[in-house]
Amino acid sequence: MLRSSALKFLGEQAVKKGIYSLIKKKMDDRKERLTEIRIVVVCFQMQSFALITLLTSFVQWQEHQSVSFVLVIAPQAAT
Repeated sequence: MLRSSALKFLGEQAVKKGIYSLIKKKMDDRKERLTEIRIVVVCFQMQSFALITLLTSFVQWQEHQSVSFVLVIAPQAAT
């Protein structure tokens, strides 16, 4: 399990760079992409407007990929 500082960092990086862009650039292996999506969504800490943006981006991105949309909801990490 990732520590809360790592969770916070991943969430901040995803907000800054656009989560779908980070994932799209990952390796072509389907299993690795799905793992990356799952990890980042679990780690993502955000306000509701950012969540809507994230989900919209995922849906648009996955339409052009050979992967299924993976949604994982997890409690926000303690800080």
